[in-house]
Amino acid sequence: MPTRIADQTLAYYFRHNPDRDNVGHVEQGKLDGSGDRPASDATEFGPYEHEIVNKGRSGVQSYNTEFDSEQQAKESALETKETALANTRANERSQITIAQSTETTQLNQECGAGSPEYTRLKSDENSAQVLLNKVRLEVGDRPLQAKSPLLYLVMLGVLAVVEIPINQQAFAFFFDHIPAFAYLLAFGIGLFFIYMAHVNGLSLRQSGNDPGQKDPSKHYWVIAATTVFVLIVMFFLAMIRYKFIEFIETEGNIDAVLEQIGLIEVVSEGASDWLKVITNDSSIAFFLMNVAVFVVGGFVSYHRHDPHPDYEKVLNDKNKVQRHLKDLEEKHNEGSLAIKRKYEQQLEGLEVRLAQEQQSVDDLRSEIQQAATTRDNELKTVKNVLFSELNAYQDSNSSSRTTPAPSYFGSQTRQMIAEALTT
Repeated sequence: MPTRIADQTLAYYFRHNPDRDNVGHVEQGKLDGSGDRPASDATEFGPYEHEIVNKGRSGVQSYNTEFDSEQQAKESALETKETALANTRANERSQITIAQSTETTQLNQECGAGSPEYTRLKSDENSAQVLLNKVRLEVGDRPLQAKSPLLYLVMLGVLAVVEIPINQQAFAFFFDHIPAFAYLLAFGIGLFFIYMAHVNGLSLRQSGNDPGQKDPSKHYWVIAATTVFVLIVMFFLAMIRYKFIEFIETEGNIDAVLEQIGLIEVVSEGASDWLKVITNDSSIAFFLMNVAVFVVGGFVSYHRHDPHPDYEKVLNDKNKVQRHLKDLEEKHNEGSLAIKRKYEQQLEGLEVRLAQEQQSVDDLRSEIQQAATTRDNELKTVKNVLFSELNAYQDSNSSSRTTPAPSYFGSQTRQMIAEALTT
């Protein structure tokens, strides 16, 4: 089936029917042959042959004009598309690369190796390492002897709770009408005892003659003084508890007693009976339970802490800084990976779009190339029809002649047709 251009300019040749359309050429060939035209020595087409060829050439020229115009438009469109594609490929890739570089730079400034935060943490890490090296020189590079801080806090909390039932009866003497307040005070005094046990155990553990330890000649006196003070408070509570039990057994009504003789008098009377406290099994047991809790608290504190006052703190400071550094590095790594994935997806999307545009360019180029092949085939059809017409003319011409036919009759005609159509 002819193309649109061929159908408009060469329709005759694509609808040519030799049995129908060559009849006139046969008749004219006989007429010219009977007159020995063209001459036997002729090397070019005769007038009637020229008429046939010129008609074909005219159609071919119109065809070529239309075809070249359309091809030029397609080639111009192809060039425009190729230029646009090349610009898009270069510009958009460059924009993605610049955006990725900008975002990466921002991330590096925020948490990268050159960021202020990273620099500060590295400085802190170096400072902590210097202090840790100093401490390790003092302790002979031994490992840290401190125990778990979380377990230690739990044990101190348990000891403080144990103090509640031990001391509650002493405060119940004054706050029988507000039992909850008595329990709250018992818990508070328990916390006080446990805190003093913590301080004494820590001071005892970190006092000594080893490098970095506190001067024992000073701290042992402080430990002894605080211990005596705590024991006095415990004994005072034992006296108050003793008086509370005594009043309960004799008077029965604490409010009435307090109303009758007053709070100060009750305390004074209880303090004056300190000898009875010592000789009273219940009171001395109460006192010794407080002492036992205090001793256990001090023992736990002693074994919880390292002998060197700064070892655990310096080591914890270094570990803390290293954790922050690790978190910062993980943040940077995660951010870098997210940026990489983000722009890889953008590049993949760009490549898909560029591939689609490239396919459009390739399709247009293929269309142009295919059109050239189609033109060759369509012009070949024209040449075949012209040869068919001329051959019909020449055969009838040869059979009617009295002189030999010109030498170009026959196969040479094809070459002459091709030359005529290209001039």
